[in-house]
Parts: sequence; structure tokens; C-alpha cells
Amino acid sequence: MKNKMTHFAIHIDDMERAKIFYDKVFDWGFNSYGQSDFFQIKADKTENGELIGALQSRRYSPILTK
Repeated sequence: MKNKMTHFAIHIDDMERAKIFYDKVFDWGFNSYGQSDFFQIKADKTENGELIGALQSRRYSPILTK
């Protein structure tokens, strides 16, 4: 696969709700690193590589443009 995604972050408002949702939809697990607002996504390796991402609390409101 050309131009593989190597890292991503999903900014969320409700950490527990998001962890439940992404676990059910994608079968992801999560590792905590001591912060309640940051969890590394634990996903199985595939033939295309390893998925590395994070759930993190949204710190700012989205910017709306017209």
C-alpha cells in the first residue's frame, strides 16, 4: 500500500463513551499513560502494518468557517 497512514489522533469530548464506541466498532483496546485525557489505541497488526493512534480530550472548540 502506497502512502500508509502512520499516526493519527481523535479528539473527543467524552473519553469513556468514545472508548466504548471505538472498542465495539473497531475492536480497539487502549493503553493509558497516566493521563486521564490521553489513551494510545491498541490495534492488531495487519499485512499493511501497525495502526498507531490516540484518543485525546478536545481542548478547544472547533473553528467554524463560512
